[in-house]
Amino acid sequence: PTTLSKGPAGWWLTRAYLEARGTSTLQLDRRLSDEQSELPADAVLVLAFPTRDLALGQDLDRLAAHLRGGGRVLVATSGAGGGLAEQLVLQRLGLGLESLPREEPLGPLAWWRWARTPHPLEASTEGWRDLGLRPPRGPFSLSSLDQVPTVPQGGAVLLRLDAPEALDTAASLSTAAFTAPVYGGRLVVLPAPLLSNPALADGGSGDLLEALRQALPGTWAFYEHPHGLRPAGSVEASPPVSRIALDLFLVHLALLYLLAVASLARRFGPAWRELPPRSSSNATFLRSLGLLHHRLGHHCTGAQNLVRRAFELDRRDVPEDLLRRAQGVRGERGLVALAGSLAQARRPGAKLAAPPTGTAAPPTASPGGPR
Repeated sequence: PTTLSKGPAGWWLTRAYLEARGTSTLQLDRRLSDEQSELPADAVLVLAFPTRDLALGQDLDRLAAHLRGGGRVLVATSGAGGGLAEQLVLQRLGLGLESLPREEPLGPLAWWRWARTPHPLEASTEGWRDLGLRPPRGPFSLSSLDQVPTVPQGGAVLLRLDAPEALDTAASLSTAAFTAPVYGGRLVVLPAPLLSNPALADGGSGDLLEALRQALPGTWAFYEHPHGLRPAGSVEASPPVSRIALDLFLVHLALLYLLAVASLARRFGPAWRELPPRSSSNATFLRSLGLLHHRLGHHCTGAQNLVRRAFELDRRDVPEDLLRRAQGVRGERGLVALAGSLAQARRPGAKLAAPPTGTAAPPTASPGGPR
């Protein structure tokens, strides 16, 4: 909300209207606490929010001194959350912000319609009578309103929410704009969107601005330094707080990047010798083992071990004559024939096949014999 902006939240049209009606305006490009800052005694000091200038707290003494000298101050609140600078100014003036207890719909489409629904306002006769004026006709509305200012003792309401019960709002929280004597001066508080460019272009807030111009005669001094206006040729002594925060964030990000690179560049533990990859499978290993036993002639020993292992698992499925046949195995054919007979004998209801021709049947040996 600055008179330099022609956007949806700007006040360029407000300043143009005042100048067109013969009211002199002033754009303050220096801090109020600056010795070179000149503020006329009959000036109407205008502070519009929101602003990100956290150093606005340095100007609170000059603001209070202007009111003590009988000056007028117009404070335009954001109406939607309020930043730290806005809270500091309202706190120094003995004011506060109260949140409207409204229930937001959970559905996305319903919430979108609820957020775009304007809040109608109505003028209060009592407050405008204190200013010696008739209430403006309006109509007035706000597209978004989350917080309302608290009315101090001795204050008079200028605008209030129309039908607050529709917004689940108590009567004490229905004030949208008011006027009050503070520090011996005159204070006017209203939402900043009421004097924005779209609101004046629609014609609804034109009556309100004209009524304020008549109620607050003199030079309207818009405090534009918190919104970025600086004297010609001046250089800021220190960067804004937001710029400092960004610089610190970038410094921390670069430090984390360097630490990550240093950690990855170091070796994780002592070096070791890489093992050659193994491309063989279990089948290849077993085949090599079988060829070794075949070359060494372990057919008979393998046949005896095969029968003994089957006998140890379940002796009821292994005929005792297989052990005698195992002791007479010669060569790989006899070993394969014996293994087939053992598998056939372990089947339920199977009969033992006859031994191959030429296979000797040695005498019985005990299962615990040599392997």
